[in-house]
Amino acid sequence: LQEHPNELLERDFLGLIRCLGRRSAWQSSIQVFDSMTRAGHEPKELHYTAAMRSCAQGGAAAATALRLFGELPAPTAPAFTA
Repeated sequence: LQEHPNELLERDFLGLIRCLGRRSAWQSSIQVFDSMTRAGHEPKELHYTAAMRSCAQGGAAAATALRLFGELPAPTAPAFTA
């Protein structure tokens, strides 16, 4: 991931965020999310909600989930249920 981050597509980032979240690896999931912007990708609501869900699945990461929610440009109903 860190060697060639520009080679990843938005769907690849989404898959990684979701997979890591399912494994309760919320910190790694957030690192992948943050690497999206460093790689020049603009996260969409799907990426935000997947990252917020990974925080919930990983345990006590409420502050990180709230940070992500605050960064979300125009949240819709799915973002409120993440």
